[in-house]
Amino acid sequence: MGISAGPRVPGLLTLTYFTATDDQGNTYTAHPLAPITVPAGGSVSDTLTLDQSVPASARSMKVTWALIFPQDLALNGSITSTGVALPQ
Repeated sequence: MGISAGPRVPGLLTLTYFTATDDQGNTYTAHPLAPITVPAGGSVSDTLTLDQSVPASARSMKVTWALIFPQDLALNGSITSTGVALPQ
């Protein structure tokens, strides 16, 4: 999954505390949980290894980075993407 920081985002964003929930209600975390840093106006792609296997019957996931640490502390928040398709 790629993450982009739009041109209005000042400085770096650091994303941490990743969780995912599949369409069957199973919840996952990623290991190792290393922060992902996105430069302002840039994008990154990374691979996360989930803490358990996803069942073949799962079709999609909701993924969340619960904490975002921007250089501008007024922009704290989270990112959630829903309906992330799983390869079949």
